Amino acid sequence: MPSIEMTPQQFQAILESVVAKAKELNPLDQRKYDEMLAKERRRDLLAVQIGKAEEEASRARRNNCSHMRYGASAGKHAGELCPKGSPGGEFCTGGQAHQNGLVHLFCSRCNSEWWFQPTQDYYTFILQNGIDGIAPPPEEHTICIGCYRLKPECECSKIAKEHAAAHPTVA
Repeated sequence: MPSIEMTPQQFQAILESVVAKAKELNPLDQRKYDEMLAKERRRDLLAVQIGKAEEEASRARRNNCSHMRYGASAGKHAGELCPKGSPGGEFCTGGQAHQNGLVHLFCSRCNSEWWFQPTQDYYTFILQNGIDGIAPPPEEHTICIGCYRLKPECECSKIAKEHAAAHPTVA
């Protein structure tokens, strides 16, 4: 029987090519795999679109809500949504003051929520009198719950914008 002489590097190269060939999918399996990847990509794109639609609906609901209702003195209209700045209106907000100095406020009409850090005097007032019926804070005073910074300085929105710029098909 003839002997075959080869270097360890040649043997390694042959072995690597055989293993690579064995790992390749046959055409039917490759097509199934490609279809599965395409299906996952479509699902991910749909999830992004649904998330954007929900975000837009939430923003519209928040902007269209006055967060106020007519008080008990309004007679038959008591408890109904009243326009912003109406006399006799009361805020229909509630929430909770946390030990770390943050306050979580929500509107019972539109389910909007705000996180903010009040001054020490206002925080003491909230602890003593409760948080029901207080006015929502201005948007520039709210805190992003993702990075715990004021929303104008939020790192989360910067990261999201960078991601959208890097992946234009997903955005």
